[in-house]
Amino acid sequence: MLVFYTRHALSDLSRQVAACAVDFQFFDQGVEREEWDKCFAKLGPGDRLYLLMASDLGDSFQEAGRVLQSLLALGVEVVVLQTGKVFKSSDFAVDALASDCLEAMQDGWQTYARLQKKSSGKPMGRPRLATPPNFPSVQKAYGKKEISLLDAAEACGMSQTTFWRRSQELQ
Repeated sequence: MLVFYTRHALSDLSRQVAACAVDFQFFDQGVEREEWDKCFAKLGPGDRLYLLMASDLGDSFQEAGRVLQSLLALGVEVVVLQTGKVFKSSDFAVDALASDCLEAMQDGWQTYARLQKKSSGKPMGRPRLATPPNFPSVQKAYGKKEISLLDAAEACGMSQTTFWRRSQELQ
């Protein structure tokens, strides 16, 4: 039996998976995990569980690790779509399982945190460097090949890449 479960908002990937030939689909939104209980009750030996992210298994590394171990003990194969990892009870020693699971979950939680931050409307990454007042004159000199890219970037107090990109944007 093929089962799909996620506790994240429906993205393009989860919509594609939901459209695939799985026997059951379970979607939790928010903190409550009512659908997870239904999903877990359906699973048995030889079944395959597709997760969008490893963080779908729990709210902490410890909880997710315990859930994964219990699924593997049941004989359920777990596939984490985000990382492409497949967990099978016969494939991993306990240490290898723990390290792979931890790596997959860290990737999942980092991605989840980025998505949460992005959806909150807060700016992500470094703030954009302000264009200096002498930029138009330096850009003009650079365009006429009077100065090199390195000299132009130094005159504006920015890296060569930033100077070049800003020049392309303003043309």
